[in-house]
Amino acid sequence: MKWYKNLYVGKNAKENRNTIIRKIKKSKPQLGVYVLTLPESANNILDIYHSIVLTQPYYKNSDLYIVGIASCKEEAYEVMQDIVMDSYRSTGKFDIEEYIHLKKGH
Repeated sequence: MKWYKNLYVGKNAKENRNTIIRKIKKSKPQLGVYVLTLPESANNILDIYHSIVLTQPYYKNSDLYIVGIASCKEEAYEVMQDIVMDSYRSTGKFDIEEYIHLKKGH
């Protein structure tokens, strides 16, 4: 897993941001925590995973690129909306991957 340096964080997840990140990195289960990643399929804009899914060994060394975290599913959709709208405002399109790479300085 890789982490976006300008990580999007839901408003309720902000106070626990560091704990959430640390537990995900250590594969510790967290109820109600979701992550948003760049999509694995070209058919998606973003993917949303419950953090418990990431405790599976497959994900520890996966190429998932986490761009956002949220404290519940509803908040995950709000974070997704923020990312999509920021992308559109910045690039004029809904290419999230391009937007994220532009923000990284690539």
